[in-house]
Amino acid sequence: MQAMLALMRLQNADPASTPISRQRRQMAAADRLVGGHQPIGAVTEREITTSGGPLGLRFYTPRGLTGDSAALVYLHGGGFVLGDLDSHDSLCRFLAERAQVRLVAVDYRLAPSTVPGRGR
Repeated sequence: MQAMLALMRLQNADPASTPISRQRRQMAAADRLVGGHQPIGAVTEREITTSGGPLGLRFYTPRGLTGDSAALVYLHGGGFVLGDLDSHDSLCRFLAERAQVRLVAVDYRLAPSTVPGRGR
């Protein structure tokens, strides 16, 4: 019950009047509060270079998975303003384990520091 009340307090702010930096901290705190640390076989991080700069990727492999498997590309929520690899880590771990597929999460660029639609 305490965790649920804490989550409700985190999300009780008006997005239009709450600074983006605070919303990002709230999203990360909510993931830790609700998701905890989900077990997973392996997590590896890589970085790819693009014309707009580097992009982070996080690869999740479920426990017991050997050989080929389907793959899931995960683009985190947050309206292209909030979220990152850490804010959705618990969910990605859960999805990979539950579906028994490899999952790659993409740490795409966020507005307002990046203008959407520029192909980067």
